[in-house]
Amino acid sequence: MNQEFSYLVFRQNNSGGYWIENEDISSEVVIQACQLSDAVAKLEEILAIDSEYKSYCSCCGPRWSPGSPIEYKTVDFKGLDTGHTAILYKADGTKMRIPWQRYGLYDVLLTKPTGDSLR
Repeated sequence: MNQEFSYLVFRQNNSGGYWIENEDISSEVVIQACQLSDAVAKLEEILAIDSEYKSYCSCCGPRWSPGSPIEYKTVDFKGLDTGHTAILYKADGTKMRIPWQRYGLYDVLLTKPTGDSLR
């Protein structure tokens, strides 16, 4: 049986006026998964590492919104050096820091899916 993976991008909210960036998370966490539910479960597993990862601000709201990731089918990082990075959790269990570009410039890095979505 051939599994088709997607890359789901979960964006951190600047809750409380600061980002949390370290070896586990960055302002964007990209999770490779076959199902949306698997990606959300992985994000919850990551967020359980440290209680600060789930911080909440009364004016900004929750730090993460697991139910609303951006979904892509392929990743292409050729020739990019934006100075910003995201954390990629691959389906095989590996984790790596990857180049990233914020605020609607995802098409430079990723190809949006056509057809069926994981939702």
